[in-house]
Amino acid sequence: MAVFVLIIFLPQDIDQGYQTQLSIRRQLLETELTRDIFFEDITLVDEWYKFMKDIYVPTIYRRTYYNGQSYPRNKAAWYQPYFVNEANLVLGITRIRQVRLRAASTCTVVSFLEDRFNECLGDYSADDEDTARWTFGARGLNYKSADKLDDGTSAWQSPLTLAWYDAGGYVVDLPWKAKHALDELESLQANGFIDQRTRAVFVDFTAYNPNNDHLFYGRLALEMLATGKVLASAHLDAGPVYRDNRALAFAPGSNKGALGALLLEFGLYALVALHLTRWVRKIVDFGSFLSYLRVPWNLMDMGMAFCVFALVVFRCTYMIRMANFQYDVADDLDDDELDYDSFVPLRVSMLMYRLSRNFLALAVLLAFLKAFKFLGVTKRLAQFADTVFRAYKSMLTLCFILGTICAGYAIAFHMAFGHAVARFQNFTESLLALLLSILGDFDLDELRAVNPILGVLLFVSYVLIVLFVTLSMMLKIVDDTYTSVVEDFAADGEENENLGMHLKYAFLGMAHDLYWWVKLKQTLHSARRLRATAQRLRADAGRSDLEVKLAEAAAQAKGEEAEQLEQEGAERRRRRAENRARGRGPGGGHPHGLNLRNLAEVREEEVAPESVEDRAALAHHRQAVVLKLATRLARAVEYRIGQQHGVQFDDNRNGKAVSGAQKIKQHHHQARGQQQNSKNIDSSRGAAGDTLPRPN
Repeated sequence: MAVFVLIIFLPQDIDQGYQTQLSIRRQLLETELTRDIFFEDITLVDEWYKFMKDIYVPTIYRRTYYNGQSYPRNKAAWYQPYFVNEANLVLGITRIRQVRLRAASTCTVVSFLEDRFNECLGDYSADDEDTARWTFGARGLNYKSADKLDDGTSAWQSPLTLAWYDAGGYVVDLPWKAKHALDELESLQANGFIDQRTRAVFVDFTAYNPNNDHLFYGRLALEMLATGKVLASAHLDAGPVYRDNRALAFAPGSNKGALGALLLEFGLYALVALHLTRWVRKIVDFGSFLSYLRVPWNLMDMGMAFCVFALVVFRCTYMIRMANFQYDVADDLDDDELDYDSFVPLRVSMLMYRLSRNFLALAVLLAFLKAFKFLGVTKRLAQFADTVFRAYKSMLTLCFILGTICAGYAIAFHMAFGHAVARFQNFTESLLALLLSILGDFDLDELRAVNPILGVLLFVSYVLIVLFVTLSMMLKIVDDTYTSVVEDFAADGEENENLGMHLKYAFLGMAHDLYWWVKLKQTLHSARRLRATAQRLRADAGRSDLEVKLAEAAAQAKGEEAEQLEQEGAERRRRRAENRARGRGPGGGHPHGLNLRNLAEVREEEVAPESVEDRAALAHHRQAVVLKLATRLARAVEYRIGQQHGVQFDDNRNGKAVSGAQKIKQHHHQARGQQQNSKNIDSSRGAAGDTLPRPN
């Protein structure tokens, strides 16, 4: 919320923009055309030409101060700038654009009056717009579509008729000299520039105020309705559209406050992007997106995210367009490179800027409403939100009833008085007029002048039903809900709670949570760093332990193999001695004392001196490989087996180290013993008819 407030009020440009457009508005729109007739009171085409020649050109094409002294010239001697109110520099020239209907009839005349009309033309429609070459008097103009115009204009909606007019049309650029501009207007009037098929004429111009770094865009519209009525309206807007580009470029003279506000706004974008990840996790926790949206606070979050997203899109659009904005009048340029005699496009950039500000306003509103969620830390401040949440279901039903009643009366007033009263000329205006009448803005005399009986009847019945019945019901619902909230608050025994204390604890709690969040992040970072270090040290220690174990295993294998060979030799010697004693040795039986058995023994004995070392090396190699694989396996399952079965792999009982293979073997024998015990228990239970399930 603080970021929003700083973004809005730090640059202090809202009031400056209003004062800039007001100064030009007073010069153009508040100067009398004739007695008590101003621009917005124009009802005839001749009055529009008179306004353009007597007010517009002298105001926009002014080259002298109030005392008659001429404005200073540019470096290019032939260029002399124009200023409005001696402060707003006119950029480029004025563009006049007309929107027309095609020559073919767009309506049907009754049969008995067909010979009285050459053509029948209805209201404006994009499908009926004329796009062919148009010749009027001695002049001719070609139609220019929106993509062929260099001003980047877009479709425009009238604030009076709510009609949308296309961005193309027949374009006439007024010359940059006042005398030539007046001659052009005289030529247009003499040749019939505005005729029966004309539906709208737009006058666009641009200005710049260097004192507050604001660009200005103005559009004067003249609409020709099918009824023959002429409506004049003006759209003037000013804003620091180019200031953000200057601030980012650190241009000389750029506003430091604007740079600070822009950086704060970028920080706001980063905060919203960070919260998007939290919203995604919350949506997953809720199970579905619809379940997430059922919480009103979540709706506010999504609305705020959408507003900020639209704000980013529109801001980037107008900043990119303004990055290519230029106005060259230097004396070292050719005539075709100068911009003072060409139209300066600004409407789309100004429109994008204004839309970005509108979405920022909506985001600010949602942020302030979201504050009630955090103010609920104390029940005194939570009473408003609790009242709204408890009453909204009943309020929705009553609002539906109120909307139905207002819609019916809006249609009735529109049908009865829309032909004579401007406030009821269409359904939208009629509905708005009835809603305002709830606040007391209602003119009964205007209705009585049209239809005294029906006007009074509709008005009185509307007041009785809406004001005395429906609104009273709404107030009663809110009153009862608030009473229940206050009673619940009193039942909790907190009537005398200290608001300041609760706010203090709330802010302390926020600071506490922030502190421990930072500490948690630091702890996790340190844990990851220590874990990596421990893994590296463990790998180094594992390599050292493996080398020691391999050496011990090799020595043990050699000793066991030598002991086994010694035992086998003693056994063979014992058998030979027994054979000799039985007469099977030399001097008895076979001439050499040999049979199949002792022949094999002799042959084994004969080859033993050459093969003992090979067999010992092979046995040592096999023992080392098995020990290495067993050691790796033991280290891999060390913690799991230890946790599940309580096996201690690092014991050193009686001063003798237990190898990994021996540990696994011991654990295997223990597991087999436990399994055998379980089988014995199961068999005993089965014999006794026990139906308990077998343990896993």
